[in-house]
Amino acid sequence: MRRARTPQRRSGSAATRPNGGWVPLAVAAVAVSVIAGILVERLTRPAADPAGGRGGATPVAIDWPEPVTLSADEVTREGRELAERLVAEFPDLARAQTASGRLCALFGAPLEARQRWERSVALDPRQAEAWLGLAESAHADGDYPAVIDRLDRLTAVDEALARRQLPLRVESRVRMGDAPGALADLAALAPAGELPGWALVLRGEAQMQQGDHAAAAESYRLAVDDPQQASVARYGLAQCLARLGRTEEAAREREAYTRIEEENLRAFDQRQRDREAAPEDPAPRVRVLAGYHTEVGSLFAKRGRWEDAERHWRRACSLAPDMPEPRRFLESLTRR
Repeated sequence: MRRARTPQRRSGSAATRPNGGWVPLAVAAVAVSVIAGILVERLTRPAADPAGGRGGATPVAIDWPEPVTLSADEVTREGRELAERLVAEFPDLARAQTASGRLCALFGAPLEARQRWERSVALDPRQAEAWLGLAESAHADGDYPAVIDRLDRLTAVDEALARRQLPLRVESRVRMGDAPGALADLAALAPAGELPGWALVLRGEAQMQQGDHAAAAESYRLAVDDPQQASVARYGLAQCLARLGRTEEAAREREAYTRIEEENLRAFDQRQRDREAAPEDPAPRVRVLAGYHTEVGSLFAKRGRWEDAERHWRRACSLAPDMPEPRRFLESLTRR
């Protein structure tokens, strides 16, 4: 069965392969922008100014660091080094283990990422981001029951974040053959029955598992106008129509599916050529890295290690000069 192209998560959605399915966050470039929009915002938003500066103090001159430009390889190397320093400096701090895991995932070390998240939830079961990372890791391994288990644990600590993982939950239920569970989740998503394309395709797959080919055909038919789902919807519709004995309609849908796939393949080949011709733009990951330097500086500040805090905040400023948090923290530190 062709897979629905589930939307980006994150909250937590992962990117999709050109022909559908999920890919691990660690290797999906689009996931970087997602995390930049969610994780870094969280990580650079402490409850209080970690430097303890006086808000009304007279501004002081600061020797701001010069902006730096990193290559993609340099960003990866620094990200991994920062991940290792986090666990070395804060071995028993769950928040540090969670952040280290996400850095590992972002910079190509998925096994280490999973180990850090497991350590995090062992230290503190309330680490929502770690549960989400473990769910993603289980999905990449094809362990769909584990995905559901991790998402249930996430729900217990952060229901809002868990709700945003519905595509991941429903797809996992379908893959593990839990059609009733998948359909129940989708019914809760839209009681009136108005579902987005990815949900219609997954509903069609679940209905096929239950042998209701007429209902599945209708679900797929409703999804064919969604450009992201057109291919898999046509494929599923053709299968359903064939099962229902409507062979001529099934043949037309197979032809439509073939045309779409040919177009998709041409587009994919062009993207590959474009990617090979132009080097990767490291800017999104540089900004993510700056966010983590900000977070690490805050952790050091809470331990009273001001020189270490200042070093990481300065590095964040050099990587992302327009990021307000590390600048504010450095100003507060100077006024202490």
